[in-house]
Amino acid sequence: MGWIHTERNRESVIEGWTLQADGELFRLIHASRGFFGLRDQVTRWASDGSTGWGDDPDRTKYQYGPPEILWFVDSSGCVTLTKPAGFGHRRSGYGDRVELRYRRAVLGGPTLTDYRRINGLRSELPGLRGWMAVATTQPVSTLDNEGKVVSVSFSVTAPAAVRLTRNLNLEARPSFSTRRDGDTFAVDELLYIQSQVRGPARPWDEHLVLHRAVRDLLRVSSWMPMSFGKQFASHTDDRQRTADGKSFGPRWSGVETPKSSPPPVPDRHDFLFRFGDINGGPGVRRWLRLRSDFWRGLAPLLDLVEDRRAPVDIRVAQAAIGLDAIGYQLVLESGRTPSEARRMSHESLLRRVWRDMSVHPDVKQSYWVDLGNRCYQGTKHADRESASLDELLEVEKLHQLVFRLWVAQRLGMERGVLADRLSTDSMSLSLSQNR
Repeated sequence: MGWIHTERNRESVIEGWTLQADGELFRLIHASRGFFGLRDQVTRWASDGSTGWGDDPDRTKYQYGPPEILWFVDSSGCVTLTKPAGFGHRRSGYGDRVELRYRRAVLGGPTLTDYRRINGLRSELPGLRGWMAVATTQPVSTLDNEGKVVSVSFSVTAPAAVRLTRNLNLEARPSFSTRRDGDTFAVDELLYIQSQVRGPARPWDEHLVLHRAVRDLLRVSSWMPMSFGKQFASHTDDRQRTADGKSFGPRWSGVETPKSSPPPVPDRHDFLFRFGDINGGPGVRRWLRLRSDFWRGLAPLLDLVEDRRAPVDIRVAQAAIGLDAIGYQLVLESGRTPSEARRMSHESLLRRVWRDMSVHPDVKQSYWVDLGNRCYQGTKHADRESASLDELLEVEKLHQLVFRLWVAQRLGMERGVLADRLSTDSMSLSLSQNR
């Protein structure tokens, strides 16, 4: 139970609110004995378009629907709520219940900071540390005369941050934390994606688009779902202070959004390419450009990593659409006109993607193109013969593997290294075993 401060007047306080989170939304709930016992401000927040207001017939003077930002405060601290997602109002003979819904909560901080824009964002991405091969612990074992380990000492040091791009000063920032649980002492090695700027705060989406781009790069490399773990935001108006009030740096406050638990982290050996294989930061910057230039083709293919519930024929059609768009962009990249590119068949566009690669799956180009086109046309057109389930499953994996290999080569991975990695890649091995 706590109270809220409003956007229009941070000094005004409305008491009697509870905050709930259900995995879908954050819900601010206020109850009263009757609708007309609610504060006038709250009644407007919970009114739909059918309610008329004599003092505001055009609904232009006051806020209707949840405000863009509210601050909920209780004895534990302050929670900033943004991204409104509707409201609910329930009336009965016993009283009224108003519910305001939000999609983002920033936790902590003694000040009422406007977190609709932020200066910094940190995202924990399970799998990133293994992909970048960054270690903060250095164990040293001491052996006795018989070669048995008699002691182990650990040196824990966070390496310097790794710059990824100048845009919002995006970097990978290593860190660590320690904890003791009974007789167990543990060191957690952490690696955050961090963007941070001085000056005016930026919209959340400017930060998130960069963080998601790094996440998508790991998805391509591992072909496994990747979700952010903990996230933290900073704002120049919300700073850490000593007991006597002196500022000594930005506060990183926890960010909560409706989300599921992060999926299992792929083992390092499941990565088709790693940070060092693409020359580190320059490879990431090439990925950012590639993701922007070829987004029309990348988006449907990346969606297949996250959502695998669709029937296989739908997944094959979605992968074909993505590869078709990549082929189209490659044709434009070669100097052909859009009208020329539009006249090219699906088979021609698949061949264009294949020609842009020097390392391929262990099949002939003609086999992949013919099978891919037949499966796509059989799914797309009702008057075409449908492919068999085995053919659909095979071409789905082939499309995905071609896409991953194409990305690795566009990012600068050496041909010999990629060919060696392909020989142990789980997707490639699965194709070989099923043929």
